[in-house]
Amino acid sequence: MFYVEQLRVRNGLMWAGVGLGAILLVTLALAAGCPSLVGPRGCEHIDISNAQAVLAIIGYSAAIAAAIFASIFGSSLAIENDGHLEIAWTRPISRTRNALGKLFIDVAAIVAVFALVYATGWLVAALLGGHLPKASYDGASLLKVARFLAFPLAWFGMTQALTAGIKGSWYGAIVGPLWPVCQGLFAVGLLPLPAAWHKVWQIANIPNPIAYFPFWIFDENVFHVYQFGYGVAIDALALAAIACTGVIVATLRWRRLEA
Repeated sequence: MFYVEQLRVRNGLMWAGVGLGAILLVTLALAAGCPSLVGPRGCEHIDISNAQAVLAIIGYSAAIAAAIFASIFGSSLAIENDGHLEIAWTRPISRTRNALGKLFIDVAAIVAVFALVYATGWLVAALLGGHLPKASYDGASLLKVARFLAFPLAWFGMTQALTAGIKGSWYGAIVGPLWPVCQGLFAVGLLPLPAAWHKVWQIANIPNPIAYFPFWIFDENVFHVYQFGYGVAIDALALAAIACTGVIVATLRWRRLEA
């Protein structure tokens, strides 16, 4: 019933697998010729003893890769609007189930990409470090992993909410500039704004995933340069709320369209 979306997602996962496979092959070649990067004493393993730093780098890499995938598939309902609504609405299910079925396939693919990149990151670290990285399963680390995963899902929900009601190919005009717009909206808050304008900025950033996950900072305890967000737990919950709200808004917008 959702064969077209399954085909799109399968192709996307295939290309993601090709890219990750290429990274592993390059890493294997490096590990075979030289255990790791060339240091002052020749070939030597990289230091992966800092479990928090390894978790941060791998987690952020997985989050950003999955968020890029979410951007690509975040307009799946809008694509259906581009000349396919008459066919889509002949399916023997409600419009709500129709929309949620597509969104579920996309979300499952985003989670799969996140898991694949995460696993690849651990393999790369093990190959270049000479041993498996130390895994940390304490509450703080698990919360960070939850925030890593919640970020691409929030980006997906926001993109779907903004594009689900658009007909034709105009959805690209939203998906394309969305990253720099959200990034710029967050960066404005770093300026010395008057108190009133700063409050406006805070309100405008409530639905902005980057406000809870500035992706250029690896970790608040490793490469932290200034305060952001409201704490890992609240940030993760806020991102999850954006994801869920986005899916609900997208479904409501899409079901109200007319063919």
